[in-house]
Amino acid sequence: MAGDIPILLARRIPWALITIFLASILSFSIMYFAPGNPAEIILTQETGNEPTREAVLLFMNNHGLEQPFLKQYAAWMTNLFSGSLGISLRTGDPVLEEFTARFPATFILTMTAMALALVAGISIGVLSAMRPHSPVDKFGNFIASMGTSIPSFWLALLLILVFSIHLDILPSFGYGGIQHLILPTLALGFLQISRILRITRESMLDVLSEDYVFEAYAKGLSEREVVVRHAFRNASVPVVTQAGLDIGTLLGGTAIIEQIFGWPGIGNFLLASVMSRDYPVIAGFVLLIALIFVIVNILVDILYVYIDPRMKPGGNIHE
Repeated sequence: MAGDIPILLARRIPWALITIFLASILSFSIMYFAPGNPAEIILTQETGNEPTREAVLLFMNNHGLEQPFLKQYAAWMTNLFSGSLGISLRTGDPVLEEFTARFPATFILTMTAMALALVAGISIGVLSAMRPHSPVDKFGNFIASMGTSIPSFWLALLLILVFSIHLDILPSFGYGGIQHLILPTLALGFLQISRILRITRESMLDVLSEDYVFEAYAKGLSEREVVVRHAFRNASVPVVTQAGLDIGTLLGGTAIIEQIFGWPGIGNFLLASVMSRDYPVIAGFVLLIALIFVIVNILVDILYVYIDPRMKPGGNIHE
């Protein structure tokens, strides 16, 4: 089984590099051709007044903004291969340093939300599948419906209203102990809970109707043994797929939640960069998210081999 990993990597890595390359072109192009001159916007934000033409031209010359698209993109790619994401037009600091300073907070929030989604979604999903139409199943369906209906920013405001303003038991702003992590984690992870719950339930229902499950019960195995050792393992492939997608989605979608809760992650910095048309930052962030997506998907593919040997390279899923 371990011998299949190099074959899998040999197939995935070339496509991963192509994906990252296309993501870099797309992100840089969108920001370059977006309306608004970064020099004018940033200088206006700094001074509060409309900048002079001389000041705009000087800013553009200092940052190479007067050059055509291909030259700017080539310069950015050259910096990338040398280990740099360029210089932020807004702060004047290296983009990589800006990300390094803020990414740990975003990573903590994202991974905590993902852990909550996996634990809650899988637990409720399995119990719902084991007891269809029971109170647990009805509760699970309610959570799944609410999770896909309520926007995360609205849920964040609702959580602040209830737990911070009315009950006054949890902080609504800042970065510190575990208590500061609870509300943003719930707001960010609720949609993922509903997705994983729904997928787990549907997959478990399909597996629990298979003949080998009834044979396991006929052999005298307990319900716990059948569910844990047999059913869930075979039902976990779509759950793993969804979890892999959600990690990248969470990392890319933390901006609003971080803004609402004053969380000092990449989100606040990213929003300010978008408003300033700071395209070295935007392009660098999109590239970072694309890289994380690619790495997570490769890890998910490797995990498939261990979960279900039929999904190994060259294997037949219908065997």
